[in-house]
Amino acid sequence: MKKIYTLALASTVAFTLLGCANNNSTGVASIKQAAKLDVKTACNPKMGVKALLATAEKFNPIAVKNEIEFMRFGVTNTMAIKATKEAYKSGKSEVALLKKKKYALTSVKDAAWRTCVFAIRPLQMAANTTGYHDAVPGDKFTY
Repeated sequence: MKKIYTLALASTVAFTLLGCANNNSTGVASIKQAAKLDVKTACNPKMGVKALLATAEKFNPIAVKNEIEFMRFGVTNTMAIKATKEAYKSGKSEVALLKKKKYALTSVKDAAWRTCVFAIRPLQMAANTTGYHDAVPGDKFTY
């Protein structure tokens, strides 16, 4: 009977760990996917506001999940995406983003471009595509 309990406990732990590994691997695959992108082509302003927002909404949740979301004007990229999306839907030509207790106005197209770039860049930095940050003490590299 003791062996059955041990076997049941071991299988429960194994299935739990497999579930966690599968959830983590999708985030890693997306970071790798973002690392391969060329920001100039993925966030080309000629694509249109709707396409830029779709790209930003695809990659920004991964940055939020990994706690590497960019912020500008005291506004997180999530809030900027939301404000840009609302301005685009309502037909406004400018988006008001908070800047030191004042609102900075920027065009909807420019705001959509920024949200797209700010969604992809932190993932590329996390993937360390350039190798620039390899020599930071404490990151298990030999010097």
